[in-house]
Amino acid sequence: MYSDDLLLKSIKLAREEAGLTQKKVEEKLGLRPLTLRDYEIGRIKLPLSVAADLANVYGVTLDQLAGRQAHPSTLSPSQFLANFSSIFAGGTHQLILVDPILRAFFDDHRDEFFDHSMFEVLTRKLSKKDGKDLLLDVTKLLYSLAGCDSKIADEEVRTIKYILSAFDMIKSYKMVSPFAVETFQWKTLPKYLESIEIRHFIVWLMFLFANTDGKITTDEVNFIEARAEELKINKSNFLLIHGQFVKGRS
Repeated sequence: MYSDDLLLKSIKLAREEAGLTQKKVEEKLGLRPLTLRDYEIGRIKLPLSVAADLANVYGVTLDQLAGRQAHPSTLSPSQFLANFSSIFAGGTHQLILVDPILRAFFDDHRDEFFDHSMFEVLTRKLSKKDGKDLLLDVTKLLYSLAGCDSKIADEEVRTIKYILSAFDMIKSYKMVSPFAVETFQWKTLPKYLESIEIRHFIVWLMFLFANTDGKITTDEVNFIEARAEELKINKSNFLLIHGQFVKGRS
């Protein structure tokens, strides 16, 4: 295995800052499936010719791609977008596995992680339409959460766009953005929220999203708790998730 931690972290960060999934980059460059993943984890060495192509796609220089210069992002690098990249594009988010309901589900489906993200594994039984409707609900929900304290961060907007682009739904952004000033809520739960695992997963997404700057406001907690009640999440299960992010207030 090829190891250059700075390079591996930098090429992954450049892709995430460009709002692209591994699959989308492979399609753009005509690479075989999972090739980019192998580059990013150091399983195979990144050729200079491919590095040049990646730099062009990501809008960075080769030095920036290699981590020898700072990326031209106006945002401070953080784990925020990386968290959502792992959830929606491939891999796992370890904190979510604290949840016994989700841990049991993912333990039963661990073989599916080779080709699919946590979100895809959870929603694999939904129809294409239901999956799209669920994703739209999730992004509307997150935008509404972002706006509930009247302080929408640039990285929150980028993450919402990233989620939509990961499923070729960026054109739906105009349907989602009005929820920055509207409260998203479920009066009745749609069919695609019948799964308790999906409903738990959504509560985790809300807390992860609210934790952008490492601090969750009272307005955000109240918003999440109201949506958790609509999702019919057991109070003790909610407090377990809540306690991972808001210490001393459960």
